[in-house]
Amino acid sequence: MITKKKWTIFSLRILCAFGMFLYTGCGKKEAMPPGPPPQVSFISPHLLDGYDTILRDVNIAVNAQAMDDKYIEKVEFYVDDVLLPDGIVTEPPFEYKWEATDQFGVPRKITVLAYDNRGVRTSASMDVKFFNGVQKAPMPTKRYAFTTAVANNKIYVIGGFEFHFNLVEEYDPATNTWTTKASSTFPHAAHASCVIDGQIYVFGGGTDKKLVTDVEAYNPATDTWTTKSPIPFDKGAPASLTSCAVINGKAYLMGGMSDPEPAYVAEYDPVADSWRMTNSFIQEYSAEALNLNNVLYFIGGCPDKSMGVCASPSNILQSYDPLADTWISHQSMNTPYSSHCATLANGKIYIMGGTEKGSTATRTVMEVYNPDSDSWTQLANMPEGLINFGCETVDGLIYIIGSEHVYQYTPD
Repeated sequence: MITKKKWTIFSLRILCAFGMFLYTGCGKKEAMPPGPPPQVSFISPHLLDGYDTILRDVNIAVNAQAMDDKYIEKVEFYVDDVLLPDGIVTEPPFEYKWEATDQFGVPRKITVLAYDNRGVRTSASMDVKFFNGVQKAPMPTKRYAFTTAVANNKIYVIGGFEFHFNLVEEYDPATNTWTTKASSTFPHAAHASCVIDGQIYVFGGGTDKKLVTDVEAYNPATDTWTTKSPIPFDKGAPASLTSCAVINGKAYLMGGMSDPEPAYVAEYDPVADSWRMTNSFIQEYSAEALNLNNVLYFIGGCPDKSMGVCASPSNILQSYDPLADTWISHQSMNTPYSSHCATLANGKIYIMGGTEKGSTATRTVMEVYNPDSDSWTQLANMPEGLINFGCETVDGLIYIIGSEHVYQYTPD
């Protein structure tokens, strides 16, 4: 027979089993609900234009807030689920400065854990790839379709759109500073430039209204300009959207706008201040040319007369022999390029940026060519897409000069 006492004990056990009692009738007082967790969100790094690549020198900063009347006790910083050295911050601002040293271009995960004073935590994560570069002082004047050249370990940015055709600005990597220099005599945009015996030769280009065939030389030592013989445009030499490379003390213009087209390779002799037309011609516009190990390379370009939009960018790498007036094909690039940039470092060709096929969208791609193996290797993408920009190498470091940002990249 069930007595009243037994029934009471049985009822309490059933109620406790379903969690309906909070007090000693169930043996002890149960914990109250912990309340809402804290909130945490990233302030930085900021992904430029939504791209997933960030610079190697990163400041991880978060906004962490506790709910109700609680406070944030600590924030922990992780990369790939590993707590960073001294990665526990107990007072605002909640930030951590960290520099990646390897695994560039490999997907990584940044995670932060925020704890309030009850020990309740919340987290936020960001998937990124690191670019082996740091940000430097930006170019003072925003522009595009300029050229860059190196003299005395300084980088000179010459001409460009919009309406900065005569502007010259000098960047000193040693001091990370910019200086305005003497303006060019003639307007230049979508032009070419080469360095011969310490002087920068600027070839042609255009403005918003006309094609320019004028040639002039800039002397960085004296900050002065000297007018030279103009481009023989009517003989088929390219005057705009062209590229320039130097070998044996002479400059060669290759590809670009000419009359007639396609453009002939035009040789310029600075000593005689004279031009010679070769028998070779090449169609591509907005390509790149450079001298590596006394070999003239011609890189990518667009078969259509266009700047900024190309229906069929080229992935072709060719070299030109001025003495034999012949071309040799090399291993094609992994990606087609037009309105891109190329530079030399450690005996290799680094190529980057440009335009998407049939679009004005800019590209972040970057790859390197090894002439010894005739092969290309894909690199980590740049932190932003760039087009009609500049890149130069000084003391083994590559400087990528865009309209709004300048990056110092450490090559492999």
